[in-house]
Amino acid sequence: MKLDINLQSGKILRAGFNIRPYTVKMLEAINKYYEIAVFTASHKWYADVILDYIDPKGVLFQHRFYRESCIKTTDNVYVKDLRVLRNVPMKDMMIVDNAIYSFGAQLSNGIPITPFKEDRNDREFRFLKRFLLDIRTCEDFREPLRAAF
Repeated sequence: MKLDINLQSGKILRAGFNIRPYTVKMLEAINKYYEIAVFTASHKWYADVILDYIDPKGVLFQHRFYRESCIKTTDNVYVKDLRVLRNVPMKDMMIVDNAIYSFGAQLSNGIPITPFKEDRNDREFRFLKRFLLDIRTCEDFREPLRAAF
């Protein structure tokens, strides 16, 4: 898939990206029980184009956090520290990422997922949806996450 992204310089970047199969169906299903925040190490100007493509009506993602909300390490790695969500207890948050270092600040809150390239037979979001629906009534999400991962 390719989309045009308007750069701050006024130039247009034709960016290619892949969307994992079952993305929208999974988001629609879990939105009934969860508040969804996207937390990306990408820049806002880039990420919003893709997120708006996935969610053109603005109903699947309730919050968006970008690179400036990440912690940059001395190795130029961006860590997604959930403490930026100051009004949400840690027991009520989970982070799904294909790079474990991304949620290294809160490993107990993390759900690792395999990276995605172009596999049309990928079933990761089907598995994730089932898992998230199974644990939706837990008092502390970290407990089933520790047991599973």
